[in-house]
Amino acid sequence: MNKISCQKRFVLGVAVFLLIFILGACQTGKIETEQKNALSYGLEELPSAEKPAEATKTQDISFFQAVLQGLFVYDENGNLQQQSVAEWNISEDGLTYTLILKDDIYWSDGEQLQAEEYVQAWLDALNPEQPSLYVYEFYPIKNALDYALKQRSDFIGNAANLEDVGIRAIDEKTIEITLEERRSDFLHSLAGVAFLPLPIREGELSYGNFLGGELPVNGAYIPMDYLPEKELFLKLNPDFSGAIKPEIEEYHLLIPGNDADIRKAKDGNARIVRNSLYYYSLNTFRGPLENESLRRALDFALDRRDLAERISPANLLPAFGLLPETIGNDGFQHTSKTDRGEEALELLHASGYAAEDKPLRLWVLDSPEELRIAEEITTQWKKSLGIEIEISAKDLDSLLKAGIDDFDIWANHYQANVRDPLVFLELFENPVWRLQNKSFWQNGAYDSLLREIKSLPEGAARDAKVLAAEKILSEELPFLPLFSPTESYAVPRNYLVREHPGGGLDLVLIAKKTQ
Repeated sequence: MNKISCQKRFVLGVAVFLLIFILGACQTGKIETEQKNALSYGLEELPSAEKPAEATKTQDISFFQAVLQGLFVYDENGNLQQQSVAEWNISEDGLTYTLILKDDIYWSDGEQLQAEEYVQAWLDALNPEQPSLYVYEFYPIKNALDYALKQRSDFIGNAANLEDVGIRAIDEKTIEITLEERRSDFLHSLAGVAFLPLPIREGELSYGNFLGGELPVNGAYIPMDYLPEKELFLKLNPDFSGAIKPEIEEYHLLIPGNDADIRKAKDGNARIVRNSLYYYSLNTFRGPLENESLRRALDFALDRRDLAERISPANLLPAFGLLPETIGNDGFQHTSKTDRGEEALELLHASGYAAEDKPLRLWVLDSPEELRIAEEITTQWKKSLGIEIEISAKDLDSLLKAGIDDFDIWANHYQANVRDPLVFLELFENPVWRLQNKSFWQNGAYDSLLREIKSLPEGAARDAKVLAAEKILSEELPFLPLFSPTESYAVPRNYLVREHPGGGLDLVLIAKKTQ
C-alpha cells in the first residue's frame, strides 16, 4: 500500500470546466476577529447550491469543502494529504485505483461513512439528463464521457450505460476506479469539490438543505443557525478526524450590512490570482478564422492591459499565455505584451478578410459581466482593425452545445480544480467532441505530447513536454488568452488566507500568522 508523500508544490490533476461570472467576485468581503478562534466573514451572498456537483460559485465551493470530507486534501504547503483514505493501491498498468476508507469517519447523525456514498455522488454528477459542470473531472474514468454525453445529438462516441462506468464500491470501505488511460495526476483530482460524498438515507442519495442542518455532514464544520439571505454559523465538528485540524472554531457567515462589526473596514486586503483563465476560443475548423493571419490579427490588435483596467482592475489581470501564475512557473508567452497595431493591420490585409465581409460571430454567456467584456474587446477590434463583430448572448446549455457552424469566437472562463499545466493544455485536446475544445483545432503532435505528459511524473522531462506543447499552441493560435481573474479578500493582517485550487476560501486552513 502507498501513502501520499510531500511535494514542493501543487502537481497534476484533472480539470473542471466552469463558465461562471468573473467580475464582482462573489466571495469578497470582510473577515475579522469577533473573539478567540472565531471569525465573522462577509459574503455578497450565502451559499445556495444543493450539492457539490452544483457548487460553481466560490462561496458554495468553500461551504461544501468545509462540511463534507473528501478522499484527499491539500495542506497549507500545497501538499496532498490523505483525508478519508486509509490506504490506496494502483495496479501495475496504472489504470485501476483501489481506495480503502478509514474506519473512524462518521456523519453528524452517527452513521458511518460508506464507500457507496462517494460512488453514488459521482455517478449523480455524471447523470446524462442533468450533467454537472464538473462532468469534465470524471472524463479520465473509463466510459464516463461516453455515459455523460450519450444523450447529446452531436455526440460522436460509443454510448455507455451506467454499469459500464469505471466506478464501483467493492464493499462498505473499498472504492475501485478504472481509468481510460494511465494518468500520473489522477489522485490530485480526488481532492476537488466534485469528488465529495453525499449521504445515502433510506436507500436514496440525500441532498438539498445542508445550510439548515436538515442533512448530515461529515466535514470539519457543522452548519448551525441559518437565516436565509442573512447569516449562517459554522461550528467546528468535534468528531472531525481529518488530516488537517482547523484553527478556527466558529465562522459567522453573513451578508455585509447585517452586522455592524463587518462594516468596520480596518484591516488589510489580500488579492489572490485565481487558478483560472478567461479566453476566447477561435473556430479554426470552419469559417474565416481557419485563416491563421486573421487569428493573429485579432490577437495583435488587443491591448489587454487597457482592457483589464477599463473592465475591472480589481478583479482582472491581463493574460498573455495559457498558464496562470498559480501553476508555479512563468509559462509560455503566447502573445506579445507590446503594441503591435501596425502588424495587426498587415495581417488583416494578408488574410483577405475585409470590413464589408460577413461579421465574425462571438458567442458569450448571457450575463452583464460577459457582455461588458465582449463589448470592450469588440470596440478595440473595431477601432484597430475596422471590422464588426456580432455578439450573441447565450444561456449555458446553448454554449455547451455549440457546434462547428454556429460561431467564430467562443468565450470561456476556465477554472481548474488543481494547479497543474496539464489541465489547461487539455482544453485543446482532441477528438473535437470534447466539449471544451471549442476551437475545433486538431494537431497530432500536440495530442501525442499530452499523452506523454499524462504518464510522466513531475520533473524536467515533463516540463520540457509541457513547453513543447505550449509552443505548438503559440504557433497555431487556436485561442486568445485575455485575463487572469483575481479574488480580493479584506482580512485581518494577522491571519493567513488560502484558496482551494478550484476557487473559494479554504476555511479549514485560515489561521493566525506565527510571529
